Amino acid sequence: MPLDEVLVDALAGSNTLVATGVDRRLLPAVLRAHERTIEEVAERPGATGDPSETAADQNEVAWQLCVPMPIVEDLGRSFVLGTALATYTESGTIRLATSTASTEGELVERTLFITDETVYAVAGTDDDRTLVESAEAPVVRELREPARTRLDECASTGVAMPGRDRLYRSARESLCRWVAADLEAALDGLEPGALDRTRTVTDRTLLLALGARHDHLFQDVRTWAESVGIAPRQTFTVDRRMLVAHGLIEEVKVPMGVGHPNYRLRAIDEGLLTLPPERLLTYLRDRLDGVDRDAFDGPDATDRYLGAKRRRRDADRPVWERKRRR
Repeated sequence: MPLDEVLVDALAGSNTLVATGVDRRLLPAVLRAHERTIEEVAERPGATGDPSETAADQNEVAWQLCVPMPIVEDLGRSFVLGTALATYTESGTIRLATSTASTEGELVERTLFITDETVYAVAGTDDDRTLVESAEAPVVRELREPARTRLDECASTGVAMPGRDRLYRSARESLCRWVAADLEAALDGLEPGALDRTRTVTDRTLLLALGARHDHLFQDVRTWAESVGIAPRQTFTVDRRMLVAHGLIEEVKVPMGVGHPNYRLRAIDEGLLTLPPERLLTYLRDRLDGVDRDAFDGPDATDRYLGAKRRRRDADRPVWERKRRR
């Protein structure tokens, strides 16, 4: 059985956990185990089952994870995994900590998962890791208390991404309920690295595509994304140019006072308009396969982008004179 599956089965159901030296590859399994634990707590005898009292039920769960700072910083650029972890740090069921110079040492750097009853250690080489466990009370005691003390000395930190609940709520408030519903459906079940920013299609590509499905202003989408902590507003330009140049969306100039022109994003690709949201990421990857996103950044990008717009016959027609293509 793969290590991640073994780890999920081992940790799920533990109300308390102290984990040290957690690397990025193990985080998805830890989060799946945590989610199962939350679900089990809600189903235990005595749990209210009332959605309004869910937070009270979750107070029973207290996990502490010590994660190296480079991984914490990377989570701020990883939309799927970062928002998943932020969901639990914001609810208070996970405390995320990172070691400082005064707390670094073998105990913090070793990968250990310590519950009230069992110690699990990750052993082996990078290519062949396994989980070793001990339920002997003296061993558990010997490791648990020093680990808790060290983690108390570690600085608490957060993820530079919004939790899923806050993400969907803010999308409903700042954009519309349809964007929020599409975003929730699109994210559900994605693998942790699905929207990695080293790929052609990123989280920003998906967000602009969803905004275009519902005719939102480019300014509104990127301002919302920046306000909720996803990415700076200026970083969305490359994705907008790429989507326009490859015929997935169009941008319609909207007169809105003095200043830079504002554009309404509008989906014009049949698949982008009609596919269910859970299939959009795969579709965007297929349509943009082989595209060099760097071509839409830099001094020559504007000419290529404007050239694509000029090839569109109604590129400069105002929004009220256009016929929406479906």
